[in-house]
Amino acid sequence: MLVYIIVFKEDTERRHLLTARFREIGLEPTFIDAIRGGELPTEEQKKFQGMSRQIWAKEAFRSNAIGCALSHFQAWNQFLESGANGAFVFEDDAKSIESRKAQIKGQLGRLWANAAQLDIAFLANRQIQNKNTVFASTTLDLCCLKYSGVGVESCFITRPAAERLLRNLLGWALEVGTLMHHRWLNGSKVLCITRPLFEEDGRQTSIGDEVAEKTSGGNLFLGLLRRGQQVALVDLQTVKIPSYLSAMSRLVM
Repeated sequence: MLVYIIVFKEDTERRHLLTARFREIGLEPTFIDAIRGGELPTEEQKKFQGMSRQIWAKEAFRSNAIGCALSHFQAWNQFLESGANGAFVFEDDAKSIESRKAQIKGQLGRLWANAAQLDIAFLANRQIQNKNTVFASTTLDLCCLKYSGVGVESCFITRPAAERLLRNLLGWALEVGTLMHHRWLNGSKVLCITRPLFEEDGRQTSIGDEVAEKTSGGNLFLGLLRRGQQVALVDLQTVKIPSYLSAMSRLVM
């Protein structure tokens, strides 16, 4: 199994901790050097601040979120170059849930063995509630949510999904967590683990989007475009949901 952890190269203390943390559950991690968005050249950051971003969100793309996105892109590219069919990708604040440690390696092994059926599976609690669960699998311990979850600190991603995400132009307009969770935008089967295996360790990660920046401004024209896109997005979800749910019901049962 390929296990990637995104962490800053100079953070040797965190790397030692994560190595011990994952070896304790029988996993040998490979580290992906995280990218600091704020240290990128201006021209590189501008790629995330174009018209597409301004139509999708009033707020500018935060520098840490840019670094987070590029770090995940880097992990996906390295995984694709390996020739493997799937990979587990973790951010530097992911840790196993104590009560689930004994089951983790076996559960991840089942996901790995079924990579051909999957696209994206989130391994932490993605706001799973009965009212949000559309379908649930008794064999793979996965479910499909009616609404999108949040966060990408721990997930399983397969080759087709990684290729699809890297081609998606919305990767330059949306935070990576939004892009991965919004199945109607990324064209992937997005599932969540029914009983979470991992959680955040409570440490403030510098990979995510903590640093707030000024909004892009109150441009009336862009505001109208954003509103029109929101309406179109609701229509897109409505059109796609029947076929998506039909496909998911066959997958997870």
